[in-house]
Amino acid sequence: MTIAYWISPDGEIIEVKRGSHIAEVIANPKKFGFTREFIEFIHTHYDERLGLEGKARRQLMRVLFDNNWIRIRQYKHLWSINVKKDEGKLNSYLNQWASKIIKGLHGFIEKDPYVSINIDQRHKDLKTVELKSMAADITFIPAHMLIEKTIEELPNIKPYNFINGIMTHSIE
Repeated sequence: MTIAYWISPDGEIIEVKRGSHIAEVIANPKKFGFTREFIEFIHTHYDERLGLEGKARRQLMRVLFDNNWIRIRQYKHLWSINVKKDEGKLNSYLNQWASKIIKGLHGFIEKDPYVSINIDQRHKDLKTVELKSMAADITFIPAHMLIEKTIEELPNIKPYNFINGIMTHSIE
């Protein structure tokens, strides 16, 4: 079993409990600024079944990244992070996440402080850093500002105003 998290635009760390990030989004669309109908519409547009890890998933993920959500997944010998930009408050959220995962986060402790973290940002080359160096970076958001929450504790988000332009950025 791999460990996975979402970090909300407000810095709330959400453990992914349903196995995949998209499954968490589909199960809790309002927590991510979507409606169930919109998620179904995107899947129908791409002629994909709900939850399939295909073009509809990539489209929904792009919307989340554009709205400053951060996706984190542990793999066998590394962590993978998807983020729109590794700068500003999002960078601080990543620094704080790294500090927390070394000490313990949602019951998990990363025992290897030198494990590689691949940071995938849109329109930039893949960046690889060590967990320990990410945790040591200077931040301007105090640790208490990054809050561990369950998906149930996360407030519903007003739906994003993206429906008009989403198909102009669709994935082919």
